Amino acid sequence: SFSQVMTLNNGCDATTFTDDGDNSATCSNSAADNQLQNVGQFNTATGGDDVLIDQENNLVVTQVTSANNNCDSTGGNEASCSNGNAGNDIEDITQDNTAHGDEFAFITQSNDATFNQNVDLLNSCDESGAGINSADCDNDDAGPAFNNLIGPVFQGNDANGAGNSVVTQSNIIDVTQNVEGTNDCDEGNTGDNNAECSTAIFNNIDSITQTNDVASITGTDTEDQSNVFTVNQDLVATNNCDESGL
Repeated sequence: SFSQVMTLNNGCDATTFTDDGDNSATCSNSAADNQLQNVGQFNTATGGDDVLIDQENNLVVTQVTSANNNCDSTGGNEASCSNGNAGNDIEDITQDNTAHGDEFAFITQSNDATFNQNVDLLNSCDESGAGINSADCDNDDAGPAFNNLIGPVFQGNDANGAGNSVVTQSNIIDVTQNVEGTNDCDEGNTGDNNAECSTAIFNNIDSITQTNDVASITGTDTEDQSNVFTVNQDLVATNNCDESGL
């Protein structure tokens, strides 16, 4: 199950009533994307005698990205507003089940992964009055990391049953990431807006590995194995640098 939502807005206007000025604003949401790549889910079973094998992979991903620029001016507008790498990225997820059974083996294997990522970025660096809007506002990610990043993620189960064995294996991952970046660097009346506001923010989870292995089972052994990984990350960065008057 995949759900990806993206909303991007540029609204950098120059409105002149009593003042003169050109609109040279640069507003961008450049590489703002939801992305999901290289998802593999595998089940492999071999049965013998009275073997019962139950295997399951589950994956749920929800990504939401919203990026906004609204750097307006009533005079000259030279604002530079950007939300650079504003996006969600989930790559290279592998969930794996392998089971061998003989005689009275009972094998149950499961992988479960749930991801929820949310990014909200806003630039609103306005200038009103006779001044020039030269504000530089960005929520750009300056590094190789992304705003919300998960992967690679690996979950694996491997079982080999013989005799009267019962094997139960499970991997569960639940991750929620939230990023909110806000620039609101305004200036009013006769002055120029030369504010420089930036937040380079991101949540980043890379390389989660959960694995279960059972082999060479004889007699009446009973195996129960489980991995659970739960992460909740929240990040809010705000610039609000206003000036009014002279």
